[in-house]
Amino acid sequence: MGRSVEQIADWLAKLGLGQYAKVFADNDIDVSVLPHLRDKDLKDLGISLGHRRKIFAAINEGFAAVQPLAEADRAEEHVIQETPERRYVTVLSLIWWAQQLCLLASTLKICVT
Repeated sequence: MGRSVEQIADWLAKLGLGQYAKVFADNDIDVSVLPHLRDKDLKDLGISLGHRRKIFAAINEGFAAVQPLAEADRAEEHVIQETPERRYVTVLSLIWWAQQLCLLASTLKICVT
């Protein structure tokens, strides 16, 4: 067992979720992958809702139990975002295009009902 796999196994055991150590190892989930996990990822691995919440809470608290922060070479903690990102730029772009189409329609005197 590699050091990283052992760290994850120990971390999961401390959370009372040691039964998932093999699932994490089989799917190459190590310390570097933890901040990038999403709820759907863990659900796809067969992890129950309550256990997913425990894992996310532990990830959000930090990695001190898994890997010292100095060793992690990270400037800041990543926070797991469980809600979809809002794409404000896309929305603003769509609004702009809608306005342009309205201007064109009014210029060409096209009525849309």
